[in-house]
Amino acid sequence: MGGQQYQTDASGVVSLTASATWGTLVDVVSAGYLDRQTLVRRDGTRIALWPVLPHMGFDSDYIAQLVYTAGTANPPPQGSTPLRRIPPGTTAASVSVSSEIAADDGMMAMHESAVASMNSADGGRVIYSVVTTRPTSGEAFDVKIDSADPICTDNTLAYTQVSVSGNDIVGGRIVYCGPDVAKTSTVTHELGHTFGLQHSLAWTDLMAGIRQRGVAQDFGPREILAMALMLQRPSGNRFPDNDRDIPAARRGTVTFICR
Repeated sequence: MGGQQYQTDASGVVSLTASATWGTLVDVVSAGYLDRQTLVRRDGTRIALWPVLPHMGFDSDYIAQLVYTAGTANPPPQGSTPLRRIPPGTTAASVSVSSEIAADDGMMAMHESAVASMNSADGGRVIYSVVTTRPTSGEAFDVKIDSADPICTDNTLAYTQVSVSGNDIVGGRIVYCGPDVAKTSTVTHELGHTFGLQHSLAWTDLMAGIRQRGVAQDFGPREILAMALMLQRPSGNRFPDNDRDIPAARRGTVTFICR
C-alpha cells in the first residue's frame, strides 16, 4: 500500500504503520485468490477478494467469462469487458411484463418464480418484483414477446438489452422470440443478465449461453458466489480484479443473445 508492504493477521485485518491518503495504490496478494488492485477509498476499509476454488470449477477462466466477457453473438476476447452491475445502493428492480404475458397464467407463474430465484441468489440485496405497470422511477426492465424482432433469427430464444450509464445497469428490456420461451427457465437466465451476469463457460449452468437439455433450471453455487462478489466491487472493475482506473461515465446499451 503506497509502497509499503504489510501482512494481515489470521482474520484478514491489517494495521498501517504509515498514513495512506485517499487514492493511494493498493495491491492485495494471497494464495488461492485473484490479485486485487485497487485504491484507498472513502467508502470503506474492507477489501474482498475473488477466491479460486478448483474443486467447484470456480477458477480464473470461469470468473473471466461469467463476469468480464460480454455475452453477444460475437464476444470480445475473454476477460476484456468491464464488470457491469446494478448500481451500488440499488435495493429494488421491477420486471415490467407486457399485457400478453400478464394475461397468461403460465407465463406469470414463470416470471414470479424467476424473480424469487433472483432474490434468493442475490441474498435479498436487490429485490426483484413482477409488475404490470412500468414504474416512473427506479431500475425497470420491460419484458415482451416478439417473434418478428430482427434479432429473433438463427435459433435465438430470447435476448436481453441493458441500458448502461458508465458501467451501471440502469434499466433495459427482455424480448422472447416465442411465447413458449416465456414459460421456461430462460426467463430466470435473462434476469441474470439484468443483474450483470454474462454467459457461463459451464454448459450445465443456468447462465450457459446455449440452452440445451441438462442445463440448470436455477442458479448454482458458482453463480450465486459470483453475484455476491460482484456487489462488493464498483462497476467498471476489470479482470482479474482491478478498479484503479474506471473509465468516465457514458451511456449506451449492451445486448445478450441467448440460443
